[in-house]
Amino acid sequence: IYAKLRGGAMSTTTQINSEEFLRVFTPLLEAGQDVLYIAFSSGLSGTCQSAQLAREELQKRFPQRKMVVFDSLCASMGEGLLVYYAAKLRQEGKAWRKSWLGFKRMCCACALVHRG
Repeated sequence: IYAKLRGGAMSTTTQINSEEFLRVFTPLLEAGQDVLYIAFSSGLSGTCQSAQLAREELQKRFPQRKMVVFDSLCASMGEGLLVYYAAKLRQEGKAWRKSWLGFKRMCCACALVHRG
């Protein structure tokens, strides 16, 4: 990819559609797992909206499962830090609700720093 870019090619991106989210999330929910999806900023992509549509459909099919689509309002390194923090909370065995509240606080702090 980098060689193509150095050669003058343009990079492109594709928005993930709700069908792809259904394909990925359904087996996780069927296996009894909860899902936290940290989305690329809704200000930069429609992918978060696609994930929300899939979540709405899946919540009807799996009402006993927790599924959160979180709009990171970040991109690149900011989003990566949020994913790292969420993974760290999970590895520490934090309860879902406690992790989620801590995660939301972290996101608010990131948003304040981002706005400068």
